Amino acid sequence: MSTVARWLLILCWICGKANANYETACGSVEESEYLALQRNVDVLARQLMTLRDNSGAWKNTPEALTSLILAKPDVLSDVDASVAVLENEATQKPSLGKFAQILLAAKASCSNTTNFGGVNLAKELKRRLNDELMLNGINREPPQGWYGVYLAVGAYCISEKQSPGESIVARVLEKQGLRGSFHESMSADYTAQAMIALTCVMRVSDSSDPALGTIQRSLHLASNSLLTGISVEKDNVWIGNRYSTPQALIALTENEKLDNQKRLCMKILESINNRPAGREPEAALSQVLPVLKGASVLQLMNDERDCPSRDESQEIESIDENIDDPIPNARVVDIQIDLEFIINPNAYLGGDLASENVTRFDVTRVPKGTILHDTMVLASQRELMTFETKDTAWGRSLVEINGRRANSSMKQFWSIGANGKSIPVGIDQFIPSHGEKISFTLTTWS
Repeated sequence: MSTVARWLLILCWICGKANANYETACGSVEESEYLALQRNVDVLARQLMTLRDNSGAWKNTPEALTSLILAKPDVLSDVDASVAVLENEATQKPSLGKFAQILLAAKASCSNTTNFGGVNLAKELKRRLNDELMLNGINREPPQGWYGVYLAVGAYCISEKQSPGESIVARVLEKQGLRGSFHESMSADYTAQAMIALTCVMRVSDSSDPALGTIQRSLHLASNSLLTGISVEKDNVWIGNRYSTPQALIALTENEKLDNQKRLCMKILESINNRPAGREPEAALSQVLPVLKGASVLQLMNDERDCPSRDESQEIESIDENIDDPIPNARVVDIQIDLEFIINPNAYLGGDLASENVTRFDVTRVPKGTILHDTMVLASQRELMTFETKDTAWGRSLVEINGRRANSSMKQFWSIGANGKSIPVGIDQFIPSHGEKISFTLTTWS
């Protein structure tokens, strides 16, 4: 072999090694793109750690712990404290979806899932899953909703590396609509979660399983549904909306549906990466971290993965005060807007018109382009308001403000207006303008 040929081989080997170091959910990328992602992983992980209380708990401990183990395990300290929180939660009769998340977190932390706080997690999850889908031997709609069912199917399959059963998988497949989505309408959240569950079932199924072809067709239709739900908003590319995008991107990349659309995949990943780090609530941080690292819960099926350190002395590095500074290559947002919120809860209650004084306050230092939900999160962090939402097929729905809950049995709901007119979209999509007055009114429908 000539000297030139040898050098070419060496250069090709070096090039291949370099590319291998820059792997993302969308495949190999340039070093600058990779570093932009990893810088945000570091910042977001430390931000999530600051939200853990002294007992080792988060608002949703299993989701947060699993996310950190998958994306940034070296930032974790005193893992056993958080595991102890999970063991306690496992005995408190949590919802089916929460119990599924506990199983995933126990698996991620390399805990003994067969005796977790005295509970065999997988066995108990399978029992609860059967009870959720069947009553007195007859199939029924799950009282806690299908999202928890999809979570449970995926968690059981990932933990045990086996299907929860042909009848349960069949029930999941029956919920897929003609357009490929799961749930009553086009819901990226539900569809992505169902895809994660079915992807696991497909991987553990025997090649001769007659249901394998049905599952593969289902995943193909579901992928097309997510791809048709892609939208562009202010140079960002979302799948459904910004909150459903991380899980949806994982579902698509795990099924290799964006392998031939790397440019689109990277645009979606960059959109996720460009979200202001310091303004994300806990749930968003937990969902964003794994996809930026190119990880998913399906990796917990790998028995050779590393377990998180149990070193209690590990300390969290201090978070940079400029946590909201734009990351490299990110779109710079430097225009501030001021919002005035008008909380005006008036509703017809029990035959009497119950009214309260209008509460007004200003929300300052909000970057231009911030959606209404994130602005409300900022206001709550500044102790200007409290609120509660629930996830629906159409996005987040507002159910409570400042302790006043809309009572659906009394036909109450929170209507939202901007400058006296109802907003045309939900709080996940509406972007207030400079000086705009946002009003929240507890009202009734006829």
